[in-house]
Order: sequence, then structure tokens, then C-alpha cells
Amino acid sequence: MECRDQEEPLARTLAALVPGAVEGLIREVLIIDTGSSDQSWRVAEAAGCTFLRDADAVAVLSRARSDWVFLIEPGARPLAGWIDRFCDHMATSRQPARLTPGGDRLSAIARLRRPKRGMRYGLLMPREQVMAGLKRGESLAGFSRRVRARKLACAIAPAEA
Repeated sequence: MECRDQEEPLARTLAALVPGAVEGLIREVLIIDTGSSDQSWRVAEAAGCTFLRDADAVAVLSRARSDWVFLIEPGARPLAGWIDRFCDHMATSRQPARLTPGGDRLSAIARLRRPKRGMRYGLLMPREQVMAGLKRGESLAGFSRRVRARKLACAIAPAEA
């Protein structure tokens, strides 16, 4: 996850990921800070996350302990059923996947008009594929915009624009 001055959104996302940690699905959370002046680091530290300032995403992901990574924006929250869907997908596919929109109060037209963000619906992907495609110095959001992914049958409440 990348963040910059997103203390409250970061806390919401980390709270939503706790059930995945309890189930053993999430082993670690790596947060790349891109210049925060708020208390984002305290939120990450309190949640047991690794908080890295101005780190290169390639270097960060090379130290990840899992074979799969889930890229998500601070403020986004996977909704009910996500743990089972992730487990099913990881057991049966090596294809990148995004969650489907849910909990989004915008109309369909408003959703189409808002700016595209690469991680709006998260991205679940084998770490080796991320490492093969991520360019040194590239943001996770920039990388995510380039990835073609299937949709998982579980929803995510995207971060506020």
C-alpha cells in the first residue's frame, strides 16, 4: 500500500484487513510512505505494519514473505466474503484479479466520469508477476493501471476520491 498524509483512510483499510490476518491469509502489510507529514506512521506501527519512507516499490516487494500480494488504496475496504474469494482464486488461478465495485454511493455515470486510479478496486496478484512487471521507481498505482485483471465475485468499497 502506498500512502501520503492518509492517516484516517489508512486506519479504515487496516481495520478491514484484520479478519484476513486472523484467518492467516494476510501475513504482513507493507506500507510505502511517499512524504507524509501526518501520523500515518503511528497508525501503521500500532497495527503491526512495516512502514517504509520513500522506498522503491521493487525493493519493498522483493522482501515480501508471501507468494501473492494485494495492492489496495488507503481508505478502500474489501467487503463481506473477500477472504473466501481470495483463497479460492489463489488456489485455482495465477491470473491477476480485481474486486468489484460495492459500497460506492456514486451513480454509474458519476463512476465513469471520475478519474481512473489503478488501485480503486484493489489488485490481487502473484508477487513474481508484480516483480516481473514493476519498473524501478514506478508507483504501485502506476503499475496497477497497466495490469489487465479478471474480476473477482467479491466487492470492495473504494477509497473516497
